Amino acid sequence: MRNSKMKKAISIYFILIVFSAVNILSGCGTITDGIQIKWPTPEKQARQSVSFVGGIHQNSPAISFDTEIIKNYTYEACYTYGEVSEIVIDGAPFVACNYQIEKPDKNISDSKRRQLAKTNASQILSELSKACGKTPECDPLSGISLSADALQSSSDESERTMIIFDSGLSTTSYLNFLESNLFDTPVDNIVRQLNELHAIPELQSIDVIWIGIGMTCGEAQDPLDSDHKHKLETLWEAILKAGGAESITFDKTPVSDQEYSMELPPCSAIPIESINPDFGGDTAQPTIPDVIKWDGNSKLNFKGDSAEFANIDAAEKELTPIAECLKSNAQKTIYIFGMTASIAGGDANIPLSKSRAQACMDILSSKGVPESQMTCVGLGQLPNQQRVDDLDEHGLQIEELAHKNRAVIIADSESELVDILLKCLPDL
Repeated sequence: MRNSKMKKAISIYFILIVFSAVNILSGCGTITDGIQIKWPTPEKQARQSVSFVGGIHQNSPAISFDTEIIKNYTYEACYTYGEVSEIVIDGAPFVACNYQIEKPDKNISDSKRRQLAKTNASQILSELSKACGKTPECDPLSGISLSADALQSSSDESERTMIIFDSGLSTTSYLNFLESNLFDTPVDNIVRQLNELHAIPELQSIDVIWIGIGMTCGEAQDPLDSDHKHKLETLWEAILKAGGAESITFDKTPVSDQEYSMELPPCSAIPIESINPDFGGDTAQPTIPDVIKWDGNSKLNFKGDSAEFANIDAAEKELTPIAECLKSNAQKTIYIFGMTASIAGGDANIPLSKSRAQACMDILSSKGVPESQMTCVGLGQLPNQQRVDDLDEHGLQIEELAHKNRAVIIADSESELVDILLKCLPDL
């Protein structure tokens, strides 16, 4: 009797397991790599073509293909017999995959059509997640152009959507944040130069959705503050508009801070200077940001064509917290870089810029900072990552931009910026 009851209990338990499995496999969800995917009810009947542009490189958060927007657009493309492509953004962006969903030879029921769409979408999402960067650095502009080409080649009846998942911090090619200060360069100037280089993507009839702009990951890349994020978004919006995008949406949904687990080629970090530095507040050991910049519009500035401070008291007030931080951190060393505005046909102006850096060093020394903790470097008007183009097409100075180049920069010796700026010097 006891054995009979045990057999009955085991049978019921087995039936429950089978019933649960059938519900999972035949319900509204699909299992893909251990993730329960809930597909939407298809809303669109017009043919959908979607291209995903993924920043699969260092310093960028890992793309989650369990994101609703990615799942939904993939499913809609499969349901409407459209196209799905994936472009990998690295130093040399490439087409990782391109799928054209074939329409069945004979009419099928809507339920069968949905089931086929789910199956196709699951397989495509699985393949999308396997893509990996191959080339060092990051070139989102070229990636967007590749994606636009893929979408423009789709059927004329297609509704085209480009979904970009990247920080937008480019480290190579035409749009290079390592070579010049694109954050402070007027957007119109950048767009005009890209137009002259025929580097604006052709985005007519394409809806663009950008996820994660300005979002970084890992310890190497300094996070962007709200001001830098706004400038970055403004720049990319202008580029996309110049390309004729049908619509532009920046999705502000927070992205994961998870890094990619696969081995990726190196990608340079872009130094982000602090305009209003926080010197550690009430902490016992005050700290200074890796990069601090004062330009001609700040309280630390100089009289014209000289290394004399416009207001010595204001300059001392700006530098005093740095002196205190350096004295409290005897092992920390800094570089003090000086820059000047551009003069067409003039010399590099390196002596003047070094004298301005030296003037800052003199104040720090007077407040007790050992000279062994400081190194002065004059950059003059040499092209570098912190400069903006301050000359117009006639070689005349644009005063509002020239002020940005009349600058002093203090950088932690271990900052990425130090190596970048030292490479600009002709004798290195």
